[in-house]
Amino acid sequence: MSVTSTGLRCDVCGDYILPVLDDVYERFGVKGIDGELHCHPKCKQALIDCGKDWTKLPSGPLRDAFEEAAKKEVPPC
Repeated sequence: MSVTSTGLRCDVCGDYILPVLDDVYERFGVKGIDGELHCHPKCKQALIDCGKDWTKLPSGPLRDAFEEAAKKEVPPC
């Protein structure tokens, strides 16, 4: 979850979730990431549409986290 002094940040796209414009936000969790994540409703649909293929996620904090995790995976011998 990204909470800044200006409010929530979408964990999918990285943009701020503005309280006046974005009355509703979605909460979700991802296996391997501790804590509750937040996103815009449109970003939740992008998350659903990507299924288990994280490479289909838009650029943002969640995709960055998956990319970092993929770099740390050890290839089989």
